[in-house]
Amino acid sequence: MEIKNDGLVRLKAVLSEIQSACEDFGIHSLQTTVKSIVNYTEQNHYLDFAVLGQFKVGKSTFLNSLTGKNYLPVGNIPVTSIITRLRFGPQEKALVTFLNGSSKEIDIKDIELYVSESGNPENHKEVLLVDIETPVLADLKHVRLVDTPGIGSVWRHNTETTTGWFPVLMKQ
Repeated sequence: MEIKNDGLVRLKAVLSEIQSACEDFGIHSLQTTVKSIVNYTEQNHYLDFAVLGQFKVGKSTFLNSLTGKNYLPVGNIPVTSIITRLRFGPQEKALVTFLNGSSKEIDIKDIELYVSESGNPENHKEVLLVDIETPVLADLKHVRLVDTPGIGSVWRHNTETTTGWFPVLMKQ
């Protein structure tokens, strides 16, 4: 069995165990969530794990720490303003997808120009999201790590981007 299928088989086995435990212990609220995850994994190539929380609590720093690379910009003021997804890829690259459906590959070092409030104030560049591929996520080939601007930001549009993250991901 190839690695891709092996990972999905293991994920489905874990989800099946969780479903069984929910049934055994009558945890109905979790059953609904697990069923949603099962449906999502069957329909999509990736399982998205979004880092959600208040603005300026270290979401981007946390993801940089997980990868061991400084892909995501960080700073003393709210920085992230665009949904940014990290996933496995054989080489480092970044792809910007715009609101009009077009996309372009950019240099990794230019990510801040598209995802930060200082590089793209009020999203004047009309960026929908940025995808970063990296070989450091080889152990997580079926997972995308999603960085969000956070909630409660001083910039309302950043909070709106975060609260709307799941519908945006479903389109991709």
